[in-house]
Formats: sequence, C-alpha cells, structure tokens
Amino acid sequence: MEKEPVFRKVVGGTTEDKRTFLSWTERQAGRTAEDLLKGKAVEPTPEEASLIVRAVDYANGIAQLYGSPRLFDKARVFVVDEDVDFLRERSGGYGVAKSSSLVDMVVVRRTQSLVAFAQSIAHECFHNNAYHAAQIRSDDTDKNYRSGLALYDRENDDAYFVKAQEAVIAELSYRLVTEVLAKSPEYKQELSDTESVKVWLKTFMQKYATVSVEQLASDLKSVDEVVALRGAHEMLKTLQSDTVSDDQKFEQVLESIADQLKEDRTVVRERRNEREALGAVIERVVVAANSPRVTKEVVFDEFAKAHFSGNYLPLARLVEEALGKGSFREISIELGDIKSKTTE
Repeated sequence: MEKEPVFRKVVGGTTEDKRTFLSWTERQAGRTAEDLLKGKAVEPTPEEASLIVRAVDYANGIAQLYGSPRLFDKARVFVVDEDVDFLRERSGGYGVAKSSSLVDMVVVRRTQSLVAFAQSIAHECFHNNAYHAAQIRSDDTDKNYRSGLALYDRENDDAYFVKAQEAVIAELSYRLVTEVLAKSPEYKQELSDTESVKVWLKTFMQKYATVSVEQLASDLKSVDEVVALRGAHEMLKTLQSDTVSDDQKFEQVLESIADQLKEDRTVVRERRNEREALGAVIERVVVAANSPRVTKEVVFDEFAKAHFSGNYLPLARLVEEALGKGSFREISIELGDIKSKTTE
C-alpha cells in the first residue's frame, strides 16, 4: 500500500512551485536515521521495542478512528541515549520524545520510566498522523498552513487552535496509559499503586491543610496530574507503616517524588494549561447546547476529528449552533497563539 504524503494540500504558489515543493518533501521523508541522528540511534531493548509497537499501533488505531488516512511506520521510531541535535532543535515535542512530520520520524530518549517512554511516542505519532497542509508564500518561502487542528496565518505568525491541538493530543496520549498500559500485567501494579499513593496524599492534604482554599485546590490538582511513580509500591509500604508519623510519611514521599521528577522517573499528564483551556470551551458548548446529544465526549470527538481529518466544518457547525454565529472564530483565537495586534 502506497504511503500517504505528509502534506495533503499545498496553498499558494504556482503549479510548478507546488510540484517542486512536494518533490522536496518526498526526499526529506526518505532521509535515514544515520543522516539525521549522526549514528547516535541505539538498538531498543526488548521491552522498549514492545512499547514502540504498542504505542504506534494504538496511535494509528485512534488516528484511523477519527478519520486520518495517514499511519505512522513503527520503523521510523528511533531511540537515543542522549539529547541529540534533533531533540534540541525541535521546538515542539513533549517530555522525552520529539518528532518531525517532514522527515517522518519520531526520536525518543531512553528514560527510566517506560510509561513516559510509551506516552511520549504516542504523543508524537498523533502529531504525525494529523492532517497537514503547507503554504507557499509570496516571498517564495514555505511554511505550515495546517498542522492538525492548528491553522497558521499566511501573513504573520498567528496560530489558531494550537492550544486545542496540544490538548487533544495530550488527552489521547493519556488514554494509552489508562486504556492500554493500565490493563497490562507489566504496568498494572505500578499504576494501581500510584493511584493509592495519590489518594493517601490528597486525604492528608485535605485533613491537615494550612493553606488557602485556592492553594489547596491547586495542590490537589497537581497530585492528580501524576500518572505513574517508579517505586510506587515502596512508597505505599512507607505510607502504610506504623513506625513513623503521617507528617514524616508525607515529607518522605514528596521528597521522593521531587527527586523522581528530576530524573524522568515520574510521569505526569501532558499540557495541563492547554487541556484546561479546551475543557472550558467544551463546557461552554455543552451548557449552551442544552441537549442530551451534545456531551463533553461528543464535542471532544469533533475536535479530534478536525485534527486528524482536516475537516473543520462539523466542529464549526456544532460550536456555532450552541454559541452563535462567529463563535467558531472566537474560540479559534481563544485556543490559539495570537501574536499580531489585531485579529479582525
């Protein structure tokens, strides 16, 4: 089966400009790991190799479900031991992995948390599986026009819906953990023990809180953002022990979590600010629609479909039926990164 091209549409330029650009992108997609990583790719361990397969298969299945014809090739996931230039030079990427749709590659840095390893691969695959369109500008330069949900202005650096894009990807990547890894014998205990540790911490914080209600709410949210703790079983044993006070247990566990965060051993949910921004918009749409057919999951699904299929129309129709004419553009700005002085 012939592989889908990176860019499904090119706007601007002449027919010859577009032909030249697409030919160049084909050559970029054929570049080797040796060329791009300068020989620094390493052979994945058997456990890493298994997680690469599971993460890519999961991402491809979700992408197809939401309308993407573009599937990512497992053979284009490369593992490195250090922050090679490819990782440092990419402005995007989350955690230990980064990607380039242009060269059709995901690079993941070896980490102590295999849950983080898998979640980051899925995240980057969702960027690659998205709808992509390019633009050729009047000065003969080229840049992204569409990258999933994100729409880039042709005259400046404004990016509409870019926060929504990251929020959708973050949520779908998290579901790899909750719907796949949490049911796997290798990770089930660690994830279950992590949840037990979180419950103990939140109960303690609520019982002995000396901070404001607002600060407590923020602190509890931070605990909720933790996905997996390496050594969660040992932490749980500490919390269940009768040899030290609850205050000491609390301090010991928090210190352990802080150390793990520095070493990539604690996994946290991705893109909290973006997820909260999208969640607020979805909530407004659901409340305004006031219909049993318009649920949070239904609205989220429309955002996801727009990301993978490139078709904004069903999402725009849903939003404007609930919030009124012109509201789709308004939320594209609210969920965007707008640098220009005017958006009129």
